[in-house]
Amino acid sequence: MFAPNAAALTATTISVALTGSPTGSADIIGTGCPVTITATLKQSGGAAVPQGTVEFFDVNATASHLVLGSAQVSGGVATLSWTPATSGQNAITAGYFDPQLQYLPIAGGTPVQVTPGINIAGFCI
Repeated sequence: MFAPNAAALTATTISVALTGSPTGSADIIGTGCPVTITATLKQSGGAAVPQGTVEFFDVNATASHLVLGSAQVSGGVATLSWTPATSGQNAITAGYFDPQLQYLPIAGGTPVQVTPGINIAGFCI
């Protein structure tokens, strides 16, 4: 059995942010309207994590952890486009896997309120 490197488990930090909301607020987004989820990863000294994979999750009010998708880390950043389908209070989290597929930190939930949205030819209101 492969044991994770204990130093690596504490050496990486991860944070999550959302951009692209038509309301201009990253914490209120509309159904049917795509937003970009960005995970930023740093090593203990502040340097960007050079590689690995981030898996993004949507934690909703029923405590389910819906996997939104995964993205490769490049220069300390991984991004994923997400188009929410249902309204409600959610929290977006992300987990990091290093290149040896060791599961490392998970980001705390970034709260987001999904409200009914209207997507007209790529323009969301």
